[in-house]
Amino acid sequence: MKAIKSIKSTTIAFLANWAIFAALVIALRVVRIQFQTVSFGLLGKYVYVSDIIFLLALLLIGLILTTLIRNGSIFVHRLFLAGLIFFSLVLATVEVIACRFYVVSGGTIDAGLVRYTFENLKEVRWAVSTETPLWLSGGFVSGFIIFTFLPLFIIRKWDKKNAMQIVRKSKTPYFVLIPVVIAIAVFAFIKPHSLPAYGENANTLIAKTAVARHAEDEISGPKEKLFDTKNAKLKGDSKTNLVIILLESTRASATSMFPPYYPTTPFLKSLTQNSLWMSRAYPVVPHTSKALVSALCGIPPSTPMPIIESVKGGIPGRCLAELLKQKGYKSAFFQSAKQEFEGRPGLVENVGFNDFFPHSRLPNEGFMRVNTFGYEDDIMVEPTREWVKKNKDKPLFLTYLTLTPHHTYHSPDKYGVEKYSDKEKFNDYLNAVHYVDQFTKNIFQMFKDEGLYENTVFVIVGDHGEGFGEHGFYQHDSVIWEEGIHIPMIIHKSGEFEEGKKVNQVTNQLDILPTVLPMMGFEIEKGRYPGSDLRHVDEHEERMLFVHCWYDRKCLAAIKGNSKFIYHFGFMDDAFYDLEKDPLETKNLNKESISASWKKRALEWRSGVHEIYHEHAQGQLLSKKNND
Repeated sequence: MKAIKSIKSTTIAFLANWAIFAALVIALRVVRIQFQTVSFGLLGKYVYVSDIIFLLALLLIGLILTTLIRNGSIFVHRLFLAGLIFFSLVLATVEVIACRFYVVSGGTIDAGLVRYTFENLKEVRWAVSTETPLWLSGGFVSGFIIFTFLPLFIIRKWDKKNAMQIVRKSKTPYFVLIPVVIAIAVFAFIKPHSLPAYGENANTLIAKTAVARHAEDEISGPKEKLFDTKNAKLKGDSKTNLVIILLESTRASATSMFPPYYPTTPFLKSLTQNSLWMSRAYPVVPHTSKALVSALCGIPPSTPMPIIESVKGGIPGRCLAELLKQKGYKSAFFQSAKQEFEGRPGLVENVGFNDFFPHSRLPNEGFMRVNTFGYEDDIMVEPTREWVKKNKDKPLFLTYLTLTPHHTYHSPDKYGVEKYSDKEKFNDYLNAVHYVDQFTKNIFQMFKDEGLYENTVFVIVGDHGEGFGEHGFYQHDSVIWEEGIHIPMIIHKSGEFEEGKKVNQVTNQLDILPTVLPMMGFEIEKGRYPGSDLRHVDEHEERMLFVHCWYDRKCLAAIKGNSKFIYHFGFMDDAFYDLEKDPLETKNLNKESISASWKKRALEWRSGVHEIYHEHAQGQLLSKKNND
């Protein structure tokens, strides 16, 4: 009789826990459906039935386990309850985070993102904790209480006197622990293949591991080598300065140069009157750390998520700072954000800068903290002036990474607050874009004050765009439509483009290096960079350029002329757009015959990038082995 009661109490506790978890999963699915505005492909449609299958599988497994331990000792029953509570808390947490992630970004959490999260747990935990709303924190606390105490409460109510009594003559069926042993063995096998994406002591072993495990793709066989810049050097002698300003999260349509022509960036618009400016510019990967590699090194970044470019020796080529250093240039990288995120010091060092100034090295008194990452961008102006005065005897290369337009779009009101849009969050964003336009103007004025303006090449470029749900996705990492990847790009040198020159050809951040170096008086020797000199680009030759989402195997775009193909790796329907007739990408033309060839070329490009980084990592390992 006691055994029967023990079985019943444990089973009832499990069923109660499962019912609450099932209700949570269904409620969260309803929330996601309310925010869903996109058409899913075959893999994406699976989510509609995956929840039911998952819940039924949990129910079946739980019932089997409660049956298996029916003759177990009190220890086994307590172990089962402890495992039930822990497992329920973990699953509930994952479900809530997945729903929150979907609502905030429009994206879904997959195995790659989970792996990246655990590999960079410190950073992710910091970002999540600083941006988690109070109501969500309260929900977690409530969930913890429910899933922890409900099973115990059920058991006490079901069997006040005899619950979890020992069945003295029974033996514990230890074979039920076999799955646990298998799970530990699998984890032990997988762990060596899941090393962190970067670290001070990780060196190139991590770089190789991070690339190798993502190297799988649909294209095999020999591929054309996309670039070879390891032995590149500069020919010529020049004292022309170079300044690159990366505009955080600034999409082209948020500026005054593109429809709907918001009056947000009057300074940038004025620059187009006497500058080289690109009407069709794109990033290679819409994520800041990856965009830094594209803009400052002239080569595609590694497309998988891990920022292996921050690992020592993680960049397979020579970047602008390193090339210019060989010609006697002094360089500095300024950012108004904290330095620790995504191994930024390592990335800055790999690119070749002499000095690095994150916000911890910049006086912040009197400046507004705009988000969890750091401060408004004017915090960089006066420290730059001091640095310039100390190094005026040498040619200079400075890079600024702005922050203000980044989520959560807070900005000081010292340059005015305008109503550009009726949508509050989007209006905040547009005001942040206006702020960064004024910051750019301040940098130009500072160079004029110091007598350096006439002898400086300025590059102003967005690191990526920003989505606000136009296609169901938000922010930028997986926003492959124009709002996420069409960026402003302007190259300015006093007296160089007196009447202004607009480039209508498709361009990207890789074109910066081969354009500015000749403008400074240099030629590239012993190196082949994939970009083009935009001063002489053939407007009649339609280039095909590619954009890869930061989330691996989520989206990949190919753009040629006014045509654009998007491959979603089966998660959503592939798409083909005519950007001239449909700039907002509202009508999928479904040109399957064309899409197949474009998909093949896009995947070949992706495979080519993977191969170069993989070969580079292997070479670094071999070099390290020989040195040891």
